[in-house]
Amino acid sequence: MRKIFIATLLFGVMYQISYAQIGGLSAGKLRTFGTATVPVNAIEFEPSLGICMYKSAFSQHGDLYPAFDNKDSLSFENQLAFRFSYGLFKNAEIGVLVPQDVSALQTGIKYKIFAHNKSSFGLMGGLNLAFNNRIHKDEIMAYSSGLIYSFDGNFLLDMNAQMQRSITSDNANSHNHYYFSADAGYYLKNNIQLVSGLYFHQNKYPSAEDNQQSLTFMPGITIEKAENFILVLNYSCDIFGKNIQQAHGLGIALIIMID
Repeated sequence: MRKIFIATLLFGVMYQISYAQIGGLSAGKLRTFGTATVPVNAIEFEPSLGICMYKSAFSQHGDLYPAFDNKDSLSFENQLAFRFSYGLFKNAEIGVLVPQDVSALQTGIKYKIFAHNKSSFGLMGGLNLAFNNRIHKDEIMAYSSGLIYSFDGNFLLDMNAQMQRSITSDNANSHNHYYFSADAGYYLKNNIQLVSGLYFHQNKYPSAEDNQQSLTFMPGITIEKAENFILVLNYSCDIFGKNIQQAHGLGIALIIMID
C-alpha cells in the first residue's frame, strides 16, 4: 500500500508561486492576465480551489530526485482563494485576492494603454502583504509591476512579464522574483474554449545557491454558462525546475460577474 504523507507546509510551496505575482486581477483564460478589464462599476467574483501534490524535486542543476526518503511518499494539499475585481473606470480595474487562511493579501491594478487591430497592450502593478510567518518566513511585503500583451482573433493569446521585489523583516534576504507567462485559447463553440498556458518563474536571492526556477505547463478548458458565469478547469505540471519541488495540480474556478 502506498504511504501518503500530508505535508501542511506544502501550502507554502503552492502559495509562494502565486504570492510571487500580481494578484486580484481578471484573467481571460488561466493564470495570465489579459488587457480586457471588468466593466465600469461592475464586480467580478472568483472562488477557486487548487489541489497540489508532489513526490519529486529538482536539484540545483535541474535533475529530478525523490523528495522523501520513502520513494512511495506523496505530499498533498489544497488551496482555496477568493478574488474580487472592480471596474474602476474605462480600461482600468483594481482587485484583491485572499487565501482561505488569510495568510496574505494581494492587491492589483491594470490599465489598457493601447490597442491596434487585434493587438492590445497594458500595464499592471500590485502590492502584496504577508501576515503568516510560517508560510512566508520573514517576508513582510512585496511590490510588483508588469506588462500585458493580448491578441484577440480566431486564436487568442495573452502574455505577461512581471517583476516583484520581496521585502524581508531584516532586509538581508530581500530578493527579486521574475515571472513570464503566456496563455493561448481557441473556441470550439461559442461557450467552450480550449486553453493552455506556459509559466516561467525565477527567484533571485542574495546567494546564488538559493536561486529557484520553475517552468510549468497547464492545459485546461473554460465553459461559459449564461452571460455572467464562467467555469474554469485545469491541470498543471512542472516540467523543469531548480531548487524546487516538481508539483502536479488540479484547479477549478467559478467566475461570476456582478453588474
